Amino acid sequence: MTRTLDASSPGRHLAIAVPSRLHYLSSVEKPLNGLPVAVKDNIDLRGVRTSGSSRSYFNAYPAAETSAPAIQKLIDLGAVVVGKTGLSQFADAEDPTGDYINYHCVFNSRGDGYRSPGGSSSGSRAAVAAYEWLDLAIGTDTGGSVRVPTSYQGVFGLRTSRGALSLDRGLIFHRQMMNFDAISPISRNLDTMRSIVRHWVQHRNNTSGCPMRIFYPTHLFPIHDPVGQEAYDNIVSSAEKALGIAREEVDFRVLWRDHSSPLTTDSYETFMDLLSWGSYHERAQFRSDHINKFGVPPIVNPVPRYRWEIGKAMTEDDMKTAKKKREIFQRFIEVVFSENTIMFTPFMFEEPGSRDAYRLKPSDRDPAELALGLRPAF
Repeated sequence: MTRTLDASSPGRHLAIAVPSRLHYLSSVEKPLNGLPVAVKDNIDLRGVRTSGSSRSYFNAYPAAETSAPAIQKLIDLGAVVVGKTGLSQFADAEDPTGDYINYHCVFNSRGDGYRSPGGSSSGSRAAVAAYEWLDLAIGTDTGGSVRVPTSYQGVFGLRTSRGALSLDRGLIFHRQMMNFDAISPISRNLDTMRSIVRHWVQHRNNTSGCPMRIFYPTHLFPIHDPVGQEAYDNIVSSAEKALGIAREEVDFRVLWRDHSSPLTTDSYETFMDLLSWGSYHERAQFRSDHINKFGVPPIVNPVPRYRWEIGKAMTEDDMKTAKKKREIFQRFIEVVFSENTIMFTPFMFEEPGSRDAYRLKPSDRDPAELALGLRPAF
């Protein structure tokens, strides 16, 4: 039997009830018994209100009557949810200063403590990085929402494959058409991550063994920092030795030209269009519910508001065009990558930006900055 505990306490700070590591023994039925886990606050947890980092959303709906299937599966395996974690609003691409209006951005515990934590699963990453008693946190990833804060905060994150975990009862970008989102685990320990993936994540039956090809993208390497580049080289060399295969140097720009595609647009522009359409239409019910309950539209942060403006202006034909472009990019990737190919790539910036840096308003930023964790490759 499980129940939701009130985290309030008479002291200056909130209290978090943590399960005893001595009380729980793992078993075949409960291999994750007693494992403390925190859940990103865009995923439903029974008895708790979901906010999506939006006070308007939090106030519009009651506590969830049931947990999201992915979270319930964790609980059934024995994991103990100890709390929910902060995020950028509706899992969008926000920066600490200027973009966070409803709730304060979490802190990155690394370095001087004033680097950006990344997003959107910033709270899940920060919790795992900062608290030794927390073994696992759950985030969501659309274009980098698990991978960006993982790289910024020095922990391990795995974006799961499409369909590996149910997205039901999660505030994602758009569930009907895009399949961009994935519920994903975060941990400080690779052994813990391996156990989580083995028991929690649904696996395909047609896995084909170890990788047979290693791609090394020369359009992204070398990076400017020689120390960082040396670390990348060591990792790739270790993979070559472990797998007994040599890296293949590839340049996606050259491969794209050889692909003879009629498209002249960048892939991230198509991604932006799909995100904006999905974000606007996926939140339509929320906007309607808020107006019906309070008589006014919901107040949202600058980045989601800008995303909605773009999505609202798009026509059905615009959306169909974006989907066709996506299919062209997808076919290109399927041609270039085989089933047994892995690619090593730098991700985002070599150093997290300062959290006190003011940014341009969303409409004046480079569109690539709002494409979450993506970077143009072709």
